[in-house]
Amino acid sequence: MFEGSGEINFSPLFAPSSIAIAGASAGSSSPGNRLVRILRAAAYPGKIFILHPEAREVEGIETHPSFQELPEEIDYAFVCVAAKAVPDLVKQAHGKVRFMQVMTSGFGETAAGTKLEQQLKIALANSSVRLLGPNCIGLHSGNGKLSFIEGTRFEDGGIAIVSQSGGFAIDALRRGQQMGLEFSSIASVGNCLDIDTNDILAHHLSDSRVKVVGLYVENIRNGRMLFELLRKEHARIPVVILKGGMTGEGSRAAALHTGAIASDKRVWQALARQTGALLVDDMREFLNLLAMFQFYPQDNGTDQNGVVLVGNGGGAGVVATDQFARKGFALTRFSDHAKKLLDEIEVPAGVSLRNPIDVPANAMRRDGGAVLAKVFDAISVQPGIGAVVLHMNLTVFAGYDSDKLISNAFRALEVARRKLCKYCKILLVARADHSPETAEQALKCRKRGAEAGIPVFDELADAASVLGAYNRRIRFRKNVG
Repeated sequence: MFEGSGEINFSPLFAPSSIAIAGASAGSSSPGNRLVRILRAAAYPGKIFILHPEAREVEGIETHPSFQELPEEIDYAFVCVAAKAVPDLVKQAHGKVRFMQVMTSGFGETAAGTKLEQQLKIALANSSVRLLGPNCIGLHSGNGKLSFIEGTRFEDGGIAIVSQSGGFAIDALRRGQQMGLEFSSIASVGNCLDIDTNDILAHHLSDSRVKVVGLYVENIRNGRMLFELLRKEHARIPVVILKGGMTGEGSRAAALHTGAIASDKRVWQALARQTGALLVDDMREFLNLLAMFQFYPQDNGTDQNGVVLVGNGGGAGVVATDQFARKGFALTRFSDHAKKLLDEIEVPAGVSLRNPIDVPANAMRRDGGAVLAKVFDAISVQPGIGAVVLHMNLTVFAGYDSDKLISNAFRALEVARRKLCKYCKILLVARADHSPETAEQALKCRKRGAEAGIPVFDELADAASVLGAYNRRIRFRKNVG
């Protein structure tokens, strides 16, 4: 085994039995105080210790003056003290702390902090502590009941994220949970002075509970190691990568953010081709792909390129046909048998039952909302369908009983799940405008989609992009298998 390929036992970090906090204040205003509140709200089952040089009690917890004064060895220490105090804290944590996460910034990401970062490196070299950071927001762990934001949910899901940016980690967690994503963990790694992206990636790739890994990186200390990790076992778990600093301007921004030196875009494109990793350009595409692999694990997929588009909006269907074609898909041409079954469905004028299938909102509410279910029942006889995409223009729904139309749509999707081949992927696109009413309906669709095991996207272009990337991944697995 090569260095960083999983030798580190990360269990005490992601599911600590004891946590020490250095930097909580008597005034309840620091990130350390926030962590105490998060742990209590999550009913964290382990022990919590607080370090403070003066106060005898913080957040109702008796304090200790230093790590060496703690009554037991600590799995995870959260540090948010002034940067100049961090090297000494690392020294005194020797033999007392397994993992330390330093939220504090002011190290190698700034010219003024370079010398201080060297001092921290020396302290680490003479310590038993493994360090996450500095300059990182921390950890979210569903199983460990800890997080970097308040009011979050704690699912022990199948999605793991490693992020070099704390802000990105927060954004991914908040937006992801709104989309119905369930995270096993999100780790912010900051400047990667000790533990880096490769170390945590190796841990996730060996964890049977993890179904997909997302990486936000600005630089990689050991590119060869990343390549070997992704190539190992032909990348058993799909890995989605958003690389910050791919342009000249982005590279300069990354250097200011974490001290990163960004590499050539062509290097990352070559890595993706050779390992099956999926490169994306923005947060939206990043989260959409994680959602796709959550609801449709790669081992249950095929790369069939036949697509059926169903929804309210003929123009939207035409434009989507082009979008899917650009991603390598063709709209399925129905067999005579499927056409006959579709023609037997009684529909009002304005409904088109040829692919793309256009069912206006007023038709969706006819016959107790059964039209969509009948459509899916009819096309279930058609072989070779790789995906069915139902799109709903929620702005048009607003002129009717939106809740009822959405309920009808989900009943129809249940028919599709039951009738269509188990390898057929079913996606929902809930298209909203910027009004509060349609935004609320879109959120309801995401919630119901998560409950039904169906990914929900904002636009038809998102569905086309995600399906294209998913199929590339499936083909890669076939070719190397």
